[in-house]
Amino acid sequence: MVDLTAETARLMKVTEAIVAELDRQGVAEAVADLGFDPLEVARVVIRAADVNLVPISRAADLMHLTDTPAETARLTKVAEAIVREMNRQGVADTLEDQDFAVMELARVVIRAADGEVVPFRRPYS
Repeated sequence: MVDLTAETARLMKVTEAIVAELDRQGVAEAVADLGFDPLEVARVVIRAADVNLVPISRAADLMHLTDTPAETARLTKVAEAIVREMNRQGVADTLEDQDFAVMELARVVIRAADGEVVPFRRPYS
């Protein structure tokens, strides 16, 4: 029961992060009008974010402030999963026309899936 509750809470947190990021980028209404389901994207993203990647020492990268290869691979995998799901739902073309930043969404949902607090960020101006 606890596992199901934790999984549901995580799913809701990721869904909320997706909606907040879409709203921040100014595309939430456009995809909502097309019947976009953020819950399905959250399910796909969580599966993609939970891949078993070999942890790599961050010591060298802390000096350069760059992502490790494993983090970059995970980010790319999550972004690809988002794009596939948005294509499946038929909203990818609409987002492309509105300069949607999928990598920003991928970063936000990974942080949410990992249990980090995702702070409010100002909308694009």
